[in-house]
Amino acid sequence: MYKIIVFLLFVESVYNAAVLQAPVIKPDEFANEEGCYNPDLNKVLPYNVAFSPQDGKTCMQYSCNTDGYTQIFTCGALGVGPGCRKVPGDLTKPYPDCCETMVCDSLPSTDESGSESAARAEAKSE
Repeated sequence: MYKIIVFLLFVESVYNAAVLQAPVIKPDEFANEEGCYNPDLNKVLPYNVAFSPQDGKTCMQYSCNTDGYTQIFTCGALGVGPGCRKVPGDLTKPYPDCCETMVCDSLPSTDESGSESAARAEAKSE
C-alpha cells in the first residue's frame, strides 16, 4: 500500500509543468490595456486572472502577475506503467480538466511481506 501511495504522489508531482515568461512589450494596439501581453495569444491577459484558451488545440493556463511576468501552466509528461493507459483530455475544457489522465485497470498486488515479486511473475506469464 505504501508503494502505491508514493507512486501516486510521484505521478502528481511530475504531472504538471510551469514556465515563467518574461514581460513582453505590448504592440501599440494594446498599449492602453492593463496586464501582460502574450504574443502567442495576441492578447493582453489581465493581472491575477487565470486564462485557459479552451481552443481545442492546447491545454494551458496563463496567469499574469503584477510584476509583468506570465506564468504558463501545462499538463507536463504523463508516463504509465503496466495495466495502465493514457486517456486523452478534452481540449475544450479549462486547465487542468483538459489534461490527459491515466486509468489503471489493475494495480500490482503484494503478498503478506509487502513483496510485489509474485505479482510481477504473474504479469510476465500472461
